[in-house]
Amino acid sequence: MHPLPHIKYNIAMKKRTIATIIISAAAAASLPAAAFAEYRKNFFVRMSEPTGFIDHYFGEHPELQHEDFSCFSDKGPLIKGLILHPTEDPKALIVMTHGYNMSCEDYMPLAHRFAKAGFTVLMFDGLGIGLSEGDRIYGLPQHILDMDSVLRAVQADAELGKLPLLLFGAGMHGHGPMRKQSKDYRYI
Repeated sequence: MHPLPHIKYNIAMKKRTIATIIISAAAAASLPAAAFAEYRKNFFVRMSEPTGFIDHYFGEHPELQHEDFSCFSDKGPLIKGLILHPTEDPKALIVMTHGYNMSCEDYMPLAHRFAKAGFTVLMFDGLGIGLSEGDRIYGLPQHILDMDSVLRAVQADAELGKLPLLLFGAGMHGHGPMRKQSKDYRYI
């Protein structure tokens, strides 16, 4: 038996602790690179090309009154979407925005229900997604800027601008309506 076994044990523990610190530091140093790679994979690509579902949906529901919508983004390319109209005078305008890696196509049935309930519905795709132009997604903050562009276009429109405004957002891009804090718009 070693004359001082606790010293031998302490040295082994110190070696393990130093090894753990070195491994942890190496792992922590690689996290920013891995996070940036993941960010580039998700935001430097174009997502959700139109699938044709909108045309199919309108074919199934010919009574649904609609028109195309577009406005310029802060970066220049067009933000595109649709406006669905109720059959009677609209109660308000609902501006809908989709969740991450989705498109306004995904919300057609819900938008249709809103229109049937008497609301005008404007739904749009963010830059680099679905109907909108753009060769890539610019990140989540861009969706707030896209919402700004859409709301400026709404305010400038003679018909849409006079309707009470409701904002509807879903998923990660749903933060756009929630974060919108402009004095120029009144939210209900």
